[in-house]
Amino acid sequence: MSSVAVETSSRSNTDSIKAPLRDQISAWLSIFARHVGDGLPNEDIIVLLYRQLNAIYEEYQDDMNIIGEKVASESHFNATFNAVSNELKIRLCRDTGAFVTCGVCDAYHLRLRAAKTPLERNQLKQLRRKHLHKQRIQREKYYKHRLKAKMHPEKYLCIIMDGMDQRKTDLPVVGRYIKDEAPLG
Repeated sequence: MSSVAVETSSRSNTDSIKAPLRDQISAWLSIFARHVGDGLPNEDIIVLLYRQLNAIYEEYQDDMNIIGEKVASESHFNATFNAVSNELKIRLCRDTGAFVTCGVCDAYHLRLRAAKTPLERNQLKQLRRKHLHKQRIQREKYYKHRLKAKMHPEKYLCIIMDGMDQRKTDLPVVGRYIKDEAPLG
């Protein structure tokens, strides 16, 4: 019976140590998602432009080290992410689907994976952070102008210029052939 009591108190002690870290991770994820994530037009969810959690964990680790806070283990971070992601309405970018990621972000991810030295990794991370900061500022400016256009449609108009034109939706016209009359060649 005493071994059960020791196990229970040991477990509650571990939980009391992990609870502040869980709250810290949850708060950090909320802020990180607002700064880095991209909202979907058809869902009330923020997509983090990362395909794997270990890259997000590295960002978390860097931020906590910069401000001198205790860093949770990667397994605890992953478990917390899985536990709070629905509540925070965040998810990772999927490998499939129509969601297109930024070419610059993809290039940074590839270069970070190929980086050989810690100095090179830190330089790339700083450059990526500057890029993400610039993206966030542009996104906030767009949302501000979009809101102005919705509140005062007689005065403002908000247009997104994303490089899309009618030509990009054209499909090639392929002739239909009967099986026996298919062209040779």
